[in-house]
Amino acid sequence: MAKECIEKTLGYWKSIGLSSQSQNWDDELRKLAIGCTKNTYKTVLEQDAVLKDRLATIFELMKMHLSIRILIDICKHVKEEKIKLEGTSHELPKLQFFDDLIRKLNALIGKVDDLDNAGINFTRRLNDIKGDIEDRTLPILRVYPSNSFSAECEKAKETYS
Repeated sequence: MAKECIEKTLGYWKSIGLSSQSQNWDDELRKLAIGCTKNTYKTVLEQDAVLKDRLATIFELMKMHLSIRILIDICKHVKEEKIKLEGTSHELPKLQFFDDLIRKLNALIGKVDDLDNAGINFTRRLNDIKGDIEDRTLPILRVYPSNSFSAECEKAKETYS
C-alpha cells in the first residue's frame, strides 16, 4: 500500500516536471522565477497576493524537488529490499522480519500456526476458547481481597450506597 502511494506521488511529481536531477530543476526554477515577475495579474491591489502565492508555490516545488531522491530510495527499499538509509547503520525492518518474529514467538509459546493454512479452523478456535475459560494461570484477573468476586460486589454496594 505504501509503495503504491509513493509511486503515485513520484509519478505525479514527474508529470508536473519535477526531477531529482539538478539541471532539470535549475531550468524549471528559472522558468518559475521569470513567470513570477511577469505582470499577469489583473487588479492593481492583487499584485502582492499574487507574488506571495507564486513564491509559496516555488517554495513547495523546491521542497518536492529535495524530497524526490529520498522517496525514490524509500520506494526501492520497500520494493527490492536492498537500499540502506543514509546516515544510519540500521536498516528499515521488512515485512518478512515481522512475519519471522511472529512465527518464532508463536513457536516459543506453543502456538504454531501454519501460514499456508490460514483459513478458519473451528477445532483450534474451540480449543482456544475452552483454554481461555478454564485458564487458571491468570491470577491477576481472579485475585480479590476477599477471594470472591461476589463478596467484593457486596462490599462495594455497602460502601457506596
